[in-house]
Amino acid sequence: LRWPLPAGFEAGLIGRRVAGVERRAKYLLVRTDGGVLIAHLGMSGSLRVLPAGTPPLTHDHVDLVLDSDACVRFNDPRRFGSLHFVPAGED
Repeated sequence: LRWPLPAGFEAGLIGRRVAGVERRAKYLLVRTDGGVLIAHLGMSGSLRVLPAGTPPLTHDHVDLVLDSDACVRFNDPRRFGSLHFVPAGED
């Protein structure tokens, strides 16, 4: 990714329920009951829904595993994308 994920990034997402997904300009906002996951896909990034446990490919960087046993995978060959988590109350 463009910037490394901060320490504890995954801790903000574990056990959270997705309340909604929306787009604001070039950002995807995944609203959860504990904050907002902000995804910027860069120039060539993508989010893919796959079965959990699918082996990653060369440019797969982050997996978000859902309770439904699906995986939302962030793929970015050019590494211009980024992921950020803003806890509730800090947005």
